[in-house]
Amino acid sequence: YGLPWMHGILPQSPLHVRSLADVKNHFEQGYVREVIVKVRETRLTGILCHILIGLSIFLVPYPLAYIPVPVLDGLFLYCAVASLRNNSLFERFLLLFTEQNSYPPNPQLRRCPQRKIHLFTILELIQLAFICFIGFARWTYVQMAFPLAIACLIPIRHLIVPFFISEKHLNALDVYN
Repeated sequence: YGLPWMHGILPQSPLHVRSLADVKNHFEQGYVREVIVKVRETRLTGILCHILIGLSIFLVPYPLAYIPVPVLDGLFLYCAVASLRNNSLFERFLLLFTEQNSYPPNPQLRRCPQRKIHLFTILELIQLAFICFIGFARWTYVQMAFPLAIACLIPIRHLIVPFFISEKHLNALDVYN
């Protein structure tokens, strides 16, 4: 209710939902907080996007063969870099190389010690490397375990990560995510 019907599988869906919201920066006790002022509820754009994706099957193989591969590579590279803007893992990865007094004024980050933020980021990067290893493996039988590896992330987060980071800090970092 209040948001279009989307799914989080493809990166463009959350970005599309975000683009339908009017957001204002609100300054509160010296911190900048984004406040959603209005959300446009529409199912039309999502349906049209998926219809166009379905119609793209007619571009195979002839019209698609005329598009140079570097053009498609550039398009996908742009989409990947543009989606990093609001990615909390990428923002926390950049914090590994930032002095603590230069951190953004984010209340969630101020509630956690720097060591815990970095540990959480490193644990997430290890999980990402694990998923990438399985997803990009040359062996088909390893790639078949990809859904199982994704499902394993939930128990890792709820059973293993709390041994390294307290629940209080995990809750603050989860809000940041």
